[in-house]
Amino acid sequence: LSEPNGTASLSVKARDTSGNEATTSAVSVTVYNGGVASYEPYYKVPRCGYAGSVCDSGNLLVGRGTLGPEANRPNTLYGSCTDGTAGNFHQSESIDKLVISSVDGGPITMGKAIRIEATVWASSQYYQDRLELYFDRYPNSTGRSWTSIATLSASGPGAQTLSTTYTLPAATTSSSSDLVIRAQFSPVTITEGVCNSSVERDVDDLAFMARGY
Repeated sequence: LSEPNGTASLSVKARDTSGNEATTSAVSVTVYNGGVASYEPYYKVPRCGYAGSVCDSGNLLVGRGTLGPEANRPNTLYGSCTDGTAGNFHQSESIDKLVISSVDGGPITMGKAIRIEATVWASSQYYQDRLELYFDRYPNSTGRSWTSIATLSASGPGAQTLSTTYTLPAATTSSSSDLVIRAQFSPVTITEGVCNSSVERDVDDLAFMARGY
């Protein structure tokens, strides 16, 4: 992406063959890259506010906590789970990107399958590294109700993409719904839930919209 979502300044410079040049006054514009998430300060996570065919976290999740450039850390709903601080950037475990897309290529829709892709960085002891994926609707006034989707194993050290598919629950309304995927990557071989005790865990949420029909 050449320019992230958000407000940017735009100006035009003109130059003739004699070397004369002039620049217009800057104007404020809003950049929206379709299918690319923007940080939502209320929910405290990256969010795609339109039910398109894809929702991509872009570069908002690169790193883990204070290790690496992760913006707006910890990037979990309402800051509900912080990242582990042990290790080093791109030597220890981290989630660098999450992408959600419709399997059929159409808009993401309740009752239809989505593909979840997580770009992760596995440690040299990658055989211990696990990616746990969860789903929930939000906001939820009675608290979180995470559904476990899958647990995936790293295939080697370093950068790699782990993926799975998941069928969204049926719609309860014809309007679009706010949904969230949580990814947890850590060297843990037992399931401890959506915010485990590992000092090397990286936990990130990606919120997205789905059509209700």
